[in-house]
Amino acid sequence: MLTFGATFKQKAEKFKVKPAVIGVPNPIWGESVKAVGVLKEGTVLTSEEIIEFCNGRLPSYKKPKSVEFVDELPRNPSGKILKIELRETYSNEH
Repeated sequence: MLTFGATFKQKAEKFKVKPAVIGVPNPIWGESVKAVGVLKEGTVLTSEEIIEFCNGRLPSYKKPKSVEFVDELPRNPSGKILKIELRETYSNEH
């Protein structure tokens, strides 16, 4: 299980919702970290800025190797993010 910690919350304030962090297949390491989030309307933020922000704040094995911005995260009826669906969506990318 991946935990991202409070360090990312400073940069996540620019997100409309808390970003989801998932493990995706990696041919060398088996699995790597990917962050998926929704930006607030009118916010300009790049995946490189997120990754750079994590440098020096998180150990390398917890830093996202890639960041994806989406319009909406999949949720169940109670509002929880469906990470299984995210993993299925991004499992073919590596």
